[in-house]
Amino acid sequence: AADPVGQVLAAPLRRGEPVTDVRLVGPELTVGQPGLTAVPVRLPDPGMVTLLDVGDRIDLVATDPQEGGASVVAADVPVLAIPEADDQTSASGLPGRLVVIGAESDQVAALADASVRSFVTYTWTRD
Repeated sequence: AADPVGQVLAAPLRRGEPVTDVRLVGPELTVGQPGLTAVPVRLPDPGMVTLLDVGDRIDLVATDPQEGGASVVAADVPVLAIPEADDQTSASGLPGRLVVIGAESDQVAALADASVRSFVTYTWTRD
C-alpha cells in the first residue's frame, strides 16, 4: 500500500511482511472474490471472534432478544478480516468485536438490519 499508516490491518502480520492493499480493511478485501461486498459485523461476544480465522466460512445467525427466534441472515460467507481487538463499543452501546465478512449484494440489507436489531452469532459451515 502506498501509505498504510493509520489504516486497519485485516489480520496480524509477521515482522518484515509487506503491507499491500489486500492486507488492509477496505474494499480490496474482496479482490479475487467477484460479487462480494466487504461488510463489517459486530459480534456481541469478543470471545467468539477469537475462535475464527480469516478464510473460515460461516453462517451469520440473528437472534431477536425481545421476541425470540433466530434466522440465518447470511449463509456460507467468508471471513475476510479480523481487525485488532479494541475497547470500543457499537453505536448501540453494546460491547463486541468487529469481523469483516464477504457478503453477496442480496445479503447486505439483512445484515445491516440484524446488526442494529438483533444479536448476531455464527456457526461454521462445512466444505
